[in-house]
Amino acid sequence: MQSPAWHVKLVNWLNRWLFSLTLPGPYFVVLLMTVISGLSSVIGINLVCVLIFGLSMEYEKWIYLAIYTLSIIAPTPSVLLGHYGYDPLRDDCWISLPAGVKRTLVTVCSGFLVPWIFATISVGSTIWIIVFLSKHRQINRLFLADGETNRTKVRRMILKVLLFPITNTFFILLLTICELVVDQQLISQNGGHKENGGLHFIIAIGAVMTALVLGIELLLVDPSFNLRVILDAFRKEEDLDECSSASQRSSEPRARVTSTMGRLALRIENTTSVEMDILETKSPVRAV
Repeated sequence: MQSPAWHVKLVNWLNRWLFSLTLPGPYFVVLLMTVISGLSSVIGINLVCVLIFGLSMEYEKWIYLAIYTLSIIAPTPSVLLGHYGYDPLRDDCWISLPAGVKRTLVTVCSGFLVPWIFATISVGSTIWIIVFLSKHRQINRLFLADGETNRTKVRRMILKVLLFPITNTFFILLLTICELVVDQQLISQNGGHKENGGLHFIIAIGAVMTALVLGIELLLVDPSFNLRVILDAFRKEEDLDECSSASQRSSEPRARVTSTMGRLALRIENTTSVEMDILETKSPVRAV
């Protein structure tokens, strides 16, 4: 008799391990699903942190800590009330809600509120931040070097920052497998595991979507981009005026920039020219 495949053995082992517990079993099931929903929203939160704080792990670790903490706290009320398992009215296995008029506001919110919050944060923040990053990439050519060395350094810096989200990808895939086990176990009428291609499909979709999102971040996110720096550039009108006056001393006339992004590019360009003038002044003159 041919032995089952490795993923079937893994699924069967997780199946026996998860449901061999009494009260901790349902708690662990709901906890897994909450963690999966939380981690799926981390992509959008990461992009927002990039916009506000730049590429910094200082704030990202607190975001992950909040997600994991909420994942532990959120299942507690529903598990203690017994609202867990398979819900036939929703055809879902998130939390089992009472049928008909027995459904109160508390029980409905316990099953829907957390996923709604995570989905809203994930979709809204991701779309919003990608638009801003796309606009920023259009003006990068005005004040960033075009050399291959600079581009290589930029991509290395981005990869270092994305290392932690990449490692979390494997954890997300593991939780996805556990979620599939729970789903198959709770939906099956005979209490057994149903053999189908859902496991391969979910793993493939998760890997492709994760690679796609990381690729978007790698292409759009620039380590020099920081919203605070840009806002400071807009607020410091005196510095902008000084740079404008310094540009007038240049031999080549500069066009007046009226747009917001153009003013930022002009400020950086003028600052660079002033620094070059200072370096030329301080450099010693070689004897002929």
